[in-house]
Amino acid sequence: RRSTTAWQAQPSLQLLRGAHALRFGAGLRRFRAHGYLDYFARGSLNFSGALTTSGVADLLLGLPTLGIQAQFDNRQDLRTHALNFYAQDDWRLAPRLTLTLGLRYEYNSPPTAPDGRMYALNPVTMRLERTGANGVPRGGLRPDRNNFAPRLGLAWTPVPRTTFRAGYGFFHDANMLVVSSSLYFNPPLFNIRVFFPSEDSLLTLNDPFPSGGGFAPPPSPTTISPDLRTASLQHWNLAIERELDAATSLSLGYVGSKGTHLNRSRDLNQPAPGPGGVDERRPSPDFGSIFFTESGGNSSYHSLQALVNRRLARRVSLLASYTWAKSIDDASAFLATNADANFPQNSRDYAAERARSSFDVSHRLSAAAVFEAPFGIVLRTITTAQTGAPFTPILRFDNSNTGNASGNNGYDRPDVSANPRLGARTPQRWFDTGAFSPARPFTFGNAGRNIVEAPGLVNFDVSAARLFRLTETLRLTVEAQMFNLTNTAHFNLPERYADEPSTFGRILSARSPRQLQFALRLHF
Repeated sequence: RRSTTAWQAQPSLQLLRGAHALRFGAGLRRFRAHGYLDYFARGSLNFSGALTTSGVADLLLGLPTLGIQAQFDNRQDLRTHALNFYAQDDWRLAPRLTLTLGLRYEYNSPPTAPDGRMYALNPVTMRLERTGANGVPRGGLRPDRNNFAPRLGLAWTPVPRTTFRAGYGFFHDANMLVVSSSLYFNPPLFNIRVFFPSEDSLLTLNDPFPSGGGFAPPPSPTTISPDLRTASLQHWNLAIERELDAATSLSLGYVGSKGTHLNRSRDLNQPAPGPGGVDERRPSPDFGSIFFTESGGNSSYHSLQALVNRRLARRVSLLASYTWAKSIDDASAFLATNADANFPQNSRDYAAERARSSFDVSHRLSAAAVFEAPFGIVLRTITTAQTGAPFTPILRFDNSNTGNASGNNGYDRPDVSANPRLGARTPQRWFDTGAFSPARPFTFGNAGRNIVEAPGLVNFDVSAARLFRLTETLRLTVEAQMFNLTNTAHFNLPERYADEPSTFGRILSARSPRQLQFALRLHF
């Protein structure tokens, strides 16, 4: 149950002075989010088949294997504000040469709770402290007031119908409230109890969370680096555009970017691999895992981009683009995705996480066309073809014995001994599963992040429409739309668990097959 309130003002001023077009402006914003997020409030039950070897059978008998329930009083009330200012000059140096110069400043305040009811880990005392007390900043992190962002652009037409364009910009991200809201899910505001069957009694659906039962495991807090910086991106591009005729243009360009101070997470309390209980070997035995968010992430992107644009002429229009690109980072999202946990296997070695981004697509072609056929029929098509993005093979079992057993705490990876790519790939065997094997007990696997490529896709959508004029002011459009016209199988990710050989490397699902849709539109 959540609600948000925002106040925003964006004044701007434009002045024309000879060859200069000057623009000034500001962005003023106040934002408030409040409500409850009731994680595990009603409890969570797991039926693993421990009693009957079948999870479904355990469920039908009403005998859970594990129960988790939370008790909390963590009403959220986060507030933040932003002060942004910019100035820009579009300077026409010559009739065919324009230079754009700009500078932007951004300040986004750390989200804070007016009553201070958030708790963060004090890195000095290694204790959970109320924000705004004992040296812990009010929002869990200190303000970042150094966010200057220059901009530079150039447009030059040396000869008619040919234009060179270049640009550079420095951009800052706004605060992610999800990072700060995690401070509401720490003791004493939020506590977890775990329930197991005992030698004397089983858990039952009639009383899955018995009063006075269960135990409270060591808390696994979520905390933020007090020195978290604002994420930034440097973006640059260089392109040449040529008008082939009055209706058709072609452009070819290079586009790149570099991300700095990106949010990433790791376990601040991960023990070294080894035998024995995980919690007893942690650096701070009073805690379980410590989900620690810092601004140490980096990324890079480089691409060649081509575009053909033919405006409607001779009953045909076309917009087609091709991109050849590579994106590299050490975490592609703040939380886990289907392709990768976005959490290091070894929290002491983040350098080992640098790899292709989970959204990296090496080749992508996209084309949209419109054909005005005879008898008033208009055909529209969209064609997309792209290579697959990468994903990470993992182990379901905590082989290293370091707490790597879930998406929020990361997973162990297997060892890899050969290139897993197959020449002939099928849904039954998408990659060479024999190239992977569980690492030796109490060790991390040597397989890197995002080292296997998922299926690509080729998709063709088409529509046919006919307009009928019923009266002078009334018209009717009849349209048939066909998605994935060729009914090509667009496969989802293969199974990723290397310690489940019966399904590892197999594709068990796909996206939508061919779909047909009909539409009638009445225009009046």
